[in-house]
Amino acid sequence: MGGVQSSVGCEDAENERDMSERKQEGSVGGRASVAPEDRALVASMLRRLQAGEDLREAMVRRVRRAIAAQDYENPLKLEITADRMAEALKG
Repeated sequence: MGGVQSSVGCEDAENERDMSERKQEGSVGGRASVAPEDRALVASMLRRLQAGEDLREAMVRRVRRAIAAQDYENPLKLEITADRMAEALKG
């Protein structure tokens, strides 16, 4: 199963996931600091938001296509399935 990750345009989703996985240390003015390697991505996303672009629209389309093709996978879904299978085998 290919899943959503093989879809065209998944770079933004991967970048967002990379950013969310990094631990931000410290804060400035009550806001979390942005790692230097993430600043270009944040600036790009801000420009797109200010232009009125819906950053989630493409992702929603990809996920809907994958669901319709019964080819939607994500780590959380797989983890929950594995946990349920393990519980079923135990009891």
